[in-house]
Amino acid sequence: MEPLRLVAGPLTMIFEPESGFLRYVSCGGKEIVRGVYAAVRDENWGTSPHVLEEITHETTDKGFLVKWRLREGDKLVWEGTLSGWPEGSVDYEVRGKALRNYRGRRTGLCLLSPPSMSGLPVVVHHADDSIESSMFPESVSPHQPFYSVAGLEGPVDEKTQWRAGFRGEVFETEDQRNWSDASFKTYCRPQEWPQPFEVKEGEEIVHGVRIFLLPPMSESPCPPAEEGDYKWERTGTVPLVGTMANVDEPLSSQDAETLKSLNLAFVGVEVDDRNRMKSGLEVAAQIGAPVRLFLRGDWPAHASELLGETKPNSIVLTDIGVCDGSPDRLREIRETLRGVPIIISSPDNFTELNRHRPGCSGYDGLGFAVNPQVHTFDDRSILETGESHWRLVKDTVKIGGGKPAHVGPVTFGGGDDARLHDRVGAAYTASAVMHQSEAGAASVALYRSHGKRGILGAGLVETIKGLAALQGQPIEIARSARPLERQAFRIGDRLVEIDTEKGGVKGFAD
Repeated sequence: MEPLRLVAGPLTMIFEPESGFLRYVSCGGKEIVRGVYAAVRDENWGTSPHVLEEITHETTDKGFLVKWRLREGDKLVWEGTLSGWPEGSVDYEVRGKALRNYRGRRTGLCLLSPPSMSGLPVVVHHADDSIESSMFPESVSPHQPFYSVAGLEGPVDEKTQWRAGFRGEVFETEDQRNWSDASFKTYCRPQEWPQPFEVKEGEEIVHGVRIFLLPPMSESPCPPAEEGDYKWERTGTVPLVGTMANVDEPLSSQDAETLKSLNLAFVGVEVDDRNRMKSGLEVAAQIGAPVRLFLRGDWPAHASELLGETKPNSIVLTDIGVCDGSPDRLREIRETLRGVPIIISSPDNFTELNRHRPGCSGYDGLGFAVNPQVHTFDDRSILETGESHWRLVKDTVKIGGGKPAHVGPVTFGGGDDARLHDRVGAAYTASAVMHQSEAGAASVALYRSHGKRGILGAGLVETIKGLAALQGQPIEIARSARPLERQAFRIGDRLVEIDTEKGGVKGFAD
């Protein structure tokens, strides 16, 4: 079902019926809310599948009213209402009823604030009626910036404020950029409350949020949207582009030749398991690319034997606490691999690096792994996350005291997601690497070498080929008037455009 484009006086927004997701509440050219939705998370933080059962929608000169019923697997049914009024006010309410007993981590409403709020003032209305003046964090906050939240308020411009008032429970805010989401999330049920918790069959959960302007106005007080498409105000250098060796699926000679033609900067090889290391080195040899080692534990005896005369171009230690263990561990690895740069990297997300920063200096670079599908899995949410890579790289350089930042492995969901090989995967990859380029990333390890999670998918390989051909080269990066619809960069006469609304990349296959 197509999204509904709705208007409430000066406010515009999009509502997606199949997920109950309200997106991009904006006042002219100012996005004030990235999203509102209701979620059910089980005791392992798994997300229940949505099934839309019913929806009605009516619009008048007085505003709009949308009602829907959404089933969350076999756990709960939401009855939702979205109302809009001409003075610039929107109300989102969900009433959930549990279909059976279950244990969960979250059941209820979440509001996403856009990354453009970073560094801007915000007034936090607390559950005890106190008020706190604060700011949305500029650098990624390792822990919650706001607790006990009943409302948030900030400037649209010098004359107008936006406000979001919550009801139904106590909320708090986390910086979702830790997981590469392009948002700050204000969610129900504080983390300090007992987790997981019991939801009883027949139990009702009622949450809501009202988003409105102060003062209320029926004619737009909003700053106008920018005109034109692109302003060429930024620059960057494309990082070295590599991939991870896939040792779970055979590499055909044809795929090996294709990979060889990409001139990748490195192939990542896992060291800890002897068989996986042996197979990974064989993949790298077939491709003819330099080897980057990935090591979780101590240097194993089989590693030196299997390397033989092969000298890796770097080694990534994916134990973020390596500095907390034996003080000799880094020294031993450096003595074993003389002259090979050592990179310390988080194994899963930037979060680990941000919350557990290395307490030593005997390394040559810092890195983080990344996956755009930690919290949400729809196309739009995935395509939004590319812009977060700029901040993640900047903060990684800062944490490392100016040492180079490395990204990867970049993965795409927890399984074999076919979208990696179509327009969504291509657009996400191009957007992420473009923002890494602007932030000064030294390298990026993209996906696997081949197979279902590999870089050779029909809709992705041209983008990988194009990025690899540009590695180490300067590019101009556009500031887009509509970054949630399209982004772009160029080198010389070549213009590369990224469709960040529906996916797809133009300019590489020409």
